[in-house]
Amino acid sequence: MKKIHPLFFCIYLIAYFSLSAQNKSAIVPFKKIKIACVGNSITAGAGASDREKKGYVGVLSTMMGLGYDVE
Repeated sequence: MKKIHPLFFCIYLIAYFSLSAQNKSAIVPFKKIKIACVGNSITAGAGASDREKKGYVGVLSTMMGLGYDVE
């Protein structure tokens, strides 16, 4: 029977656990935190050239990142 080199075995274990951790995070999606912006035309971005990106909601959404659902 062939003897397995210890370095090969360590590399195999690192690869196995890193791939299994990636697969688990891909299977279980994270839940976004919802933020509701309540207001009038100022909140909606009145007068902005691009309401979706330059309005209050769009700027806040960009600042908060992917873990938040700002509407």
